[in-house]
Order: sequence, then structure tokens, then C-alpha cells
Amino acid sequence: MLVCGDFNTSGCDAINSSEIVTENLSMRIPETAMNCPKSTKKAEASTDLMLKNGLLFVNGCSKSDGAAKATFDHGRSQSVIDDVIVNVKAWSAILDMAVVSSIGRDHNPIALNMRTNVLGFGNMIGQALGLYEKEIVLTNCRKRIRWHEGKYLQDLPQLELILANYGQFISDASPTALILVAYDTMKGELTALWSKPVTPKPCDISRKGRMGHEGWFDEECIRAKREVLLALLRRRDSAASEEKFRAHRKGYNNFLATKKQTYQSKLWAEFKETMADHDPKRFWALEAKVEKGAVTVVETCLGPLAWADYFSILYSTLVADAPFTAPCEIRIVIPEVIRALGAMKRNKAPGPDMVPVDLYRSLNETSIRRFPDDIVYQSQRWRNAAGSLERRTA
Repeated sequence: MLVCGDFNTSGCDAINSSEIVTENLSMRIPETAMNCPKSTKKAEASTDLMLKNGLLFVNGCSKSDGAAKATFDHGRSQSVIDDVIVNVKAWSAILDMAVVSSIGRDHNPIALNMRTNVLGFGNMIGQALGLYEKEIVLTNCRKRIRWHEGKYLQDLPQLELILANYGQFISDASPTALILVAYDTMKGELTALWSKPVTPKPCDISRKGRMGHEGWFDEECIRAKREVLLALLRRRDSAASEEKFRAHRKGYNNFLATKKQTYQSKLWAEFKETMADHDPKRFWALEAKVEKGAVTVVETCLGPLAWADYFSILYSTLVADAPFTAPCEIRIVIPEVIRALGAMKRNKAPGPDMVPVDLYRSLNETSIRRFPDDIVYQSQRWRNAAGSLERRTA
């Protein structure tokens, strides 16, 4: 039985537990979840026991009287609600341990199953207790999934649909039979979903322009390129043709630089205004306009309150994968952001081809600032990925 603080656990059976103390939270977590066994069979049993203990916790609350029973009468006891939320945080900590443990992160079905169990447990807590903080509970679980496994975002809509379908079994009275039916059915579907091999979303070359450029390489650029190619074919005819080719090539390069700069400036102006207004609808509309069809999955799984977190992650923890998974406007500007970051750390102003200082500071204040310094600025893996990306795009 999961125990936290002075929570009333009458009607619940206790199990052995170990104490975990974090900076802001002291919690008790089942010993079976602490071990994170390497064996697949043991891991399955441990994961299965984790969620069943959570179900016992929910069912035990319904049997207890006093403040716990009042919670089932539309959540009138704030103290019990707080204790439940802390317990959900404890199970989220189990998720963290599972990700970094010997179970592994490389598409391991057992590790994925443990993630879904934690998220499912948070949903059941919210449904059974009728918490008005249910969205906070689910967001707390989603953030950890996104933090450790950003590439699984594309499957969250289907996951949430499954949770929604079987969440209806969990009533305010929370009878044991309905909980177990929901658990057995949901566990089968979630296991099937998360056991599928997941591959990183490739960069869709169909949305690219010629020469590997993105949306800013339009018909005008194509016509200018054709003129340069024609001049190239004729440059051996005479010295005048050679001069004409060089003039065409210089004009073409200047035209491309101006085109890209105009495109980036317009995008950054719109994004800056959108982020300042904290308008998620406008954010997704802008992204959909730039990369049609690619935003639907991400928009569905995030919702109105989490779009800024996704935007932040793209600029902090997923730099190495950004050219292949991020929206196209992120892929265009990420090298400039990296160079601007390095220049600002050295107290030097970025060059003309980098992000303006005031714009980068705005981005830093609204997004990256919320992540720990050891992740954003001092992570060797992040610096290596950033340097590799900058060299490839230089």
C-alpha cells in the first residue's frame, strides 16, 4: 500500500516500503518499484504490482471514513486532496526511476508499460476522487513522459483516448469490480499500443523546396536558379558570358540571403508576438501555416496549457533531434539560436546572421529559463549535440 504523510489509510493493507527524500518532497514508494529489475519477467510482475497497489489505494480511500469519504462527496476535503496529489507525485517519481534505471530507454516494452501504468494511475486517481486538480495530476505525469521521451508524443492522443474510454468505469463510489475491469481492459490495450516499435519521425522532404531549402525557397527562387544554370551553360562561349554568369551567381546568392532573412524575420516577429500573448491557438495556426499537416498530432496531445513546454523542450533537450522532428521554422532558426547562445555566454553580441539579442533574451526569459541550468547550459550531451548541429549547418 502506498503511504504518504499522515494520510488516513484505514481499510487498506500496508506493504513494505522505502523512504525517498527529495528537495521538496518526502514520500514512501513500494519496495518492488524501487528495485527496477533487469529481468523482463520480474519487471512485468513489478510493474503489474505497482498499478495494483495504486488501485488498492483508490479503493481503500473509498472504504475509509471521515475526510477520505468526504473527498468522494465531490472533493470537499482539501487536506485529503493534497495528500492524494503528493501520492501521484510519488508515482511520477517511480516513472523517473524507471526511465533512468537498467530497464532502459531504447523502445523497451517494459519501460513503456511502466510509463503508461503511472499515467493510468494518475487518471484513475483523478476519476475516482473527483479531483478538480485532475488536469494538474495528468499534466504532472505527461511532463515526465515528454521530458524523458519526447519522441513518443505522437502516440499520446491514442493513449489519452484509451484512458478516456475506460475512465468512465471509475465512478465516485469507486467499486472494486469496476476498477479491476477498467484496469484489466486498459492494461491490455495500453500494452499493445506501447509495445509497438517506435521510430523517430523523419524529416518530410516533400515539404522542402529545391536544394534542401524549406518553405522560403519559392517559385521566385527557382526561376532565379534557372537563370544561373543557363548562364553557367553559356559561360564558355566568351569572356562576356563568364562575367554574366558571375553576376547572375552573385545576384542569386544575395537574393537567397534576402529571401531567407525576410522569411525568418517575419516568422520570428509572429512567434515573438504569439509567445508574448500566450495564445496557443495562434501559435498552432502559425505552425500549421508554415508546415501544413504536421502540427495536428502534436496539437492534439498537448492541449492549451502545455504548448509552451513543448516549445521550450525543442530549444533545450532535443537539439540533436530538432532537424528531424521539429517543425520546419524551428529547423531553420535553431543554428542561429545555438550561435546566439554561445555569443551571449561569451558576452559578445551575435553577428548579423544570428538571432537579435533582445529576441533571444525574450526567448530565454519565456522558455529556457524554466529548465535547470545543469540541463540547458552545462549538459555535455547538449553542448556536443549543439556543436555537431552547428558544424553541419555552417
